[in-house]
Amino acid sequence: MSIYKGSGVAIVTPMKANEEVNYDKLEELIEEQISEGTDCIVIAGTTGESSTLSMEEHHKVICAAVEFAKHRVPVVAGTGSNSTETAIQLTQEAEEAGADGALIVTPYYNKATQKGLIGHYSKIAQETRLPIIMYNVPGRTGCNLLPETVAELFRTQENIVGLKEATGNLAQASKTMYLTDGKLDLYSGEDGLVVPLMSIGGIGVISVWANLAPAKVHNMCESLDIPEGANPDTLKRHIREWSGLVDLHGPEVLKHKVFNKVWTPEEKLELVLMVIAGIPRRKVAIEAGISAGMLYQWVYKYKSQGYNGLVESKKGRPTKESRMKKSTNPLPLTESEREELIRLRAENEYIKAENEVIKKRIALRQEKWAAQLKAKKQQSSKNLEKKDTN
Repeated sequence: MSIYKGSGVAIVTPMKANEEVNYDKLEELIEEQISEGTDCIVIAGTTGESSTLSMEEHHKVICAAVEFAKHRVPVVAGTGSNSTETAIQLTQEAEEAGADGALIVTPYYNKATQKGLIGHYSKIAQETRLPIIMYNVPGRTGCNLLPETVAELFRTQENIVGLKEATGNLAQASKTMYLTDGKLDLYSGEDGLVVPLMSIGGIGVISVWANLAPAKVHNMCESLDIPEGANPDTLKRHIREWSGLVDLHGPEVLKHKVFNKVWTPEEKLELVLMVIAGIPRRKVAIEAGISAGMLYQWVYKYKSQGYNGLVESKKGRPTKESRMKKSTNPLPLTESEREELIRLRAENEYIKAENEVIKKRIALRQEKWAAQLKAKKQQSSKNLEKKDTN
């Protein structure tokens, strides 16, 4: 379940003239946000001066926001750091304070590798029960959380549920949603890209503009229209697929003439066998530059008719000559033709047997991964129970 949908305000942290936090003003701002329709308070983020707050101030500000919100809307606390241990400490303190989620930016300045990012976020996720929204803003951190890395973390860490996307790269965001089957909670981190991101499956924004116009940002998120008669989920899935096609093959792939390419039976068979071997149909279709529906038809025809189902039949009214041919008896096969037919049948049987072996291997590998993931979660749960006991 999502932490929230709609407008989350990246709320400022008001200061007094002596540079102490003005908690009276903070309460006033939170009241105003809630009354104007804001769906979530994001406290101690970049806009909230997280980089200049002391550890003590950081904790107190989160506690105050939770107290002032009074459970009327969720409170998401910024708890990121370029130190994994510091991020864990901040996240655990936010959990103790009663926050509903954590917003964790990628480690800044360190220029972590993708493997390092997986380790960083995984360790934090295993030390808290809070749902986590990752924050990708390479322009500020010098570190880009790539789609494959997001998908890996989303798949392996149960409480990593969302991404604040602030790369400004719609193609990257589309690929991220494609790799997570559209199940990741995607939030725009750029006020100017809310509409495009929500069109590919985003569910809201973490907004700076909402500090000045909370009602307008909330209403904008609520009123984004889907064309009349269109299914929202289907439309967003198609947009993600089209973005994936453009990312791999360029914008030319979306022109009608590309879809009219004549595919040989051998080319079709190669793609069909990839699907039968267990590779997702949409992935194969996007990499080939065709629609998933077309590939589905090829797979269906191959399963029902064999190789002959992939051979295009000529369209239009049959000629007089072709009708005459049908009425005559077929010529007997020559010895070489008969041998070729036997060879093709044997090759087809070999391919079928090989596909069965591949499918079994994939199933065994998936079972192994599932068992490893289950054991990992059980161990993590035991560690948390020990920690609670201590």
